[in-house]
Amino acid sequence: MMRRELMAMVAACALVCSCSEDAPAPVPSDPDKSPADTHDSSHEGVRDAAKPAVSTPNERDASGSPRPSPSDAATSAIDAGSGGEASVATSDASSASDATTPVSGVCDHSCLLGFLEKYLTALVAHDATGAPFATTLRYTDNGKEAKLGEGLWQTATSIRADTRLLFADEMTGQAGLQLVVLEGTAPVIHQARLKISDSHITELETMTVRRQGAANGFFSPDG
Repeated sequence: MMRRELMAMVAACALVCSCSEDAPAPVPSDPDKSPADTHDSSHEGVRDAAKPAVSTPNERDASGSPRPSPSDAATSAIDAGSGGEASVATSDASSASDATTPVSGVCDHSCLLGFLEKYLTALVAHDATGAPFATTLRYTDNGKEAKLGEGLWQTATSIRADTRLLFADEMTGQAGLQLVVLEGTAPVIHQARLKISDSHITELETMTVRRQGAANGFFSPDG
């Protein structure tokens, strides 16, 4: 019995010794290093592997040209964006400038009054060609279709200056007047509306009232 127990103990001791020989020897600690230094050095390789590759000014690409640094590339992108915004601003400024430029051919207030003067001058001169009438002119007198050179165009001799009332509407391109035209010494109340388009009179609407033709005998050329 004792011999068997002794042999079992010897076998157990041999097994323990064998396991001790296979285990790695402990690494002696450096008394000058702190635990934090030891931890950082163990992860040093991991940090180095995670660092992005940064090109230096001396690095070159496959063609031999210097590679731009990341900061240069970012600056170029910002510059390009700034240039684009400047172009849009310039375009907007040009659009804003075009929107406020007067349109060629528009007849303003003084221009419209000038057409009235040309009409009156031509009327007293009995010469319709003295005013820029359009070939498509529509002309009515007292609500009826009329022709240039007929009616008052043949009898008007002068205009009473103290009765002149002239009007101009730039929005619609129209001008109007009310005054007294003399046929010799006989007064005639005359009203006219002119439509101006493309530097021509395209519409002429007139009212001509003489004493004998006044409704209900009402006729007051002096107001």
